[in-house]
Amino acid sequence: MPMIKTMPTIKATLFVSLFFVANLSLAGTCNYTQENMFSGPYKVCKTNVDTASCETLGATDQNANAQFAEGECDTSAYIGFCESGESKVYFYDGKADDHEVSCTFAEGTWNPK
Repeated sequence: MPMIKTMPTIKATLFVSLFFVANLSLAGTCNYTQENMFSGPYKVCKTNVDTASCETLGATDQNANAQFAEGECDTSAYIGFCESGESKVYFYDGKADDHEVSCTFAEGTWNPK
């Protein structure tokens, strides 16, 4: 009899655990080609994103080739990054001055390499 009383508790605990794991998204990075009507295409990497955010970035404006990865953006060859809130967008090509203007316009802080 005690098993019957605990089964609903076990099922509820298992359901909550599976629901939490299924909705847990890993923070990582998104490498993509950034392009819109004003600038680009540029190779960029954005930090502190999850897989869904990365997919959205890849489908925004004329952006393309979005790929989510765990870990950090490559910092060996960037020309600067735009810091906004909890995230950074690393730029790997283009003119640093142009990125600085865009970053400032987006209320970010430009950090040249």
